[in-house]
Amino acid sequence: MRLAEWQDAFVNALSENGSEESLLSLVNTREASRLSVYRNNSKQALTAAMRTTFSMCNNILGERCFEQLALNYQQCYPLTLSDLNQYGESFPHLLVETIGTHSEFEGLEYLADLAQLEWRLQRSYYAEDAQVCAPFSLLELLTEEQQAEVVMLLRPDINVLSSRYPLYELWVKHQDDSEVVDICEPAETYHFCIYRDPFKPKVQRITSALYQILSDISLSKTLAQISESSADMTSLNWAISQGWVCGFHCEGAEIC
Repeated sequence: MRLAEWQDAFVNALSENGSEESLLSLVNTREASRLSVYRNNSKQALTAAMRTTFSMCNNILGERCFEQLALNYQQCYPLTLSDLNQYGESFPHLLVETIGTHSEFEGLEYLADLAQLEWRLQRSYYAEDAQVCAPFSLLELLTEEQQAEVVMLLRPDINVLSSRYPLYELWVKHQDDSEVVDICEPAETYHFCIYRDPFKPKVQRITSALYQILSDISLSKTLAQISESSADMTSLNWAISQGWVCGFHCEGAEIC
C-alpha cells in the first residue's frame, strides 16, 4: 500500500466521525490497541492549537468551557489540513450558533466577532512576506483605459474587519492584561485593520473610508469600480504610503 493510503487511513481513523476499519486491517493487534491513545492525543493537540489561536476567547470563557467548545468544533469541522496553525477558521460560526441557542452565554454576544479578530491575527502572522505585483512606478506606462482596469493588491498580511463591538480596546486589554477597558470615541460600527509589524500581528482602528477602500481591494475591484463607488481616494494614497497596498496587477498589460 502506498504511503498516501496509509496516511488517509490513519487520519480517517482519528477523525471524530471517521472509520477505523481501513487502518485496523493494516496493523497488528498491539498497534490497534493504541488507536484510542492516538485519537485522544489528536484531540488534545487540536484543542491546544485552538487555545493558542483564540487565546482571548479562552481567557474570557475559561479553560473548561473553551475545551468543550473546541471539542464540539472538532466534531463539526474535522481537520482536513496537516498544518494545525490553519485550523479554526469556522470557530466564529460555531460561537454564533452556540451563543444564539444557549442562555448561559448571555452577555457574550461579542465573542464571535472577537474570534473573527483572532483568526485574522493568526492569518496575518503566518502570511507570506510579499506577493508578486507590479510597482506603482509603472502605472504611468499604462494607457488611461488600462489604468481604469488596474487591480490594486494588498500586502499578504493585511486583513480588515468591521464590528459593532470595540474589539480594538478588548485586544489592548488582553495585551496589557488590564482589568479596565477605556473605549475611545464610541461608535455604532468599528473598523479595523490587522497587519504584521514587523513580525508581530497588530490591530489598528481605521476610518470607514479606509475600510471601504481596503475591502474593495480585497475583492479585486478595479480602480474604475472603486472610483464609481465614490470612495475616498485619499485613503488609498494613505494605504499605499503605509505599504498596506503593495502594488497592482493589470490583466493584459505587458508590464503586469
